Amino acid sequence: MVGPGWSNLIDEVFNRLEKFPDSYISQIKEKWGRLRIYVYGVDEATLEFIDWIEERSGTICEVCGEPGELRDGGWIVCRCDKHKGN
Repeated sequence: MVGPGWSNLIDEVFNRLEKFPDSYISQIKEKWGRLRIYVYGVDEATLEFIDWIEERSGTICEVCGEPGELRDGGWIVCRCDKHKGN
């Protein structure tokens, strides 16, 4: 499960996958403070796009979608200043 702040990123991925009717996502999760999306049945350019989305997620607060940064408090998360304690 991932926070609502990353919903726009996930929407971008789903929009991209519309070009690939046989594609599927096996998992969407947070790992090391970034979004991880495991997708199959797409071309190399789409895999690179998903890598870019995952990298971008490390700069977007998972809680609210505002600019954020990776923070380590025992568990690495991406949060804005407002949500850094959540």
